[in-house]
Amino acid sequence: MNSEVIVILKNFRYNLIRIDEDYYILDRDKPCVLVYLLPFIYWMLPKQATKISAQSALQLQTVRLDNTDKGGSIFVYTSISMTIANFLAPLAFMFEIDVSPLLAGFIVFLLLSSALYFRFTVSKISKGSLMRQLKLQDHRDYFLMWVAPRSLKVIAMVLFMSPFYYS
Repeated sequence: MNSEVIVILKNFRYNLIRIDEDYYILDRDKPCVLVYLLPFIYWMLPKQATKISAQSALQLQTVRLDNTDKGGSIFVYTSISMTIANFLAPLAFMFEIDVSPLLAGFIVFLLLSSALYFRFTVSKISKGSLMRQLKLQDHRDYFLMWVAPRSLKVIAMVLFMSPFYYS
């Protein structure tokens, strides 16, 4: 069996998988709880996939040149934000104040909830973009697919290196 995983440009939620001459869309955001809380266990479970036509797969791999960003704006925004951060870093030590645990917990809750809201919003936009691009309805005719690396060496490396990644 000949297979290949293809990244869909400008859509982080889905991957395109080619198995022999068949194409499938792999939804990497289902189930949401495992994606956020236990990402390594998530990749050991079967994934939801939907079969699509070769023409739809080619359409997903094609990038329209009229809407592409040349990358210059990302460089400018990154440069500006790093410059501002370097100027503001010495000022951060002037504002050292004691914070109660209740207030610190509220701040952490606020930051986590805003990050999760942003993540869910981007995921919903990615799903809508793919559905509009392929003119699909909400695909409920999915099936489960096991995705694994070709060699045990890669699996062993990921399992061995994951504790060091979080430390």
